Amino acid sequence: MFASQQELNILSICSLVQSTLGTKNSVKCIVDNNVSLFIRETSMLLAALNVQDPVGQFIISVCQSFHQQHGCGVKTLLYMIGMFVKVCRNLKNK
Repeated sequence: MFASQQELNILSICSLVQSTLGTKNSVKCIVDNNVSLFIRETSMLLAALNVQDPVGQFIISVCQSFHQQHGCGVKTLLYMIGMFVKVCRNLKNK
């Protein structure tokens, strides 16, 4: 059960950027305590999230390090992490 919850946590973080794949000027909106924040950069979106789950925090940390090193590709990295988790889940369920 714990692994399933971890998988869902990972997939929920990864799904945040799925609708922005392939588009250059997409904007995400975060609303917290009636304050709206419009974000274009995926790394800034991840930094604005308040994630309590250790695995989620690790994924965000990896993405931020990737962004600092390469300057781009965070959306693709998150998408690939999500796809990897889905494939592992399918293999586990066989």
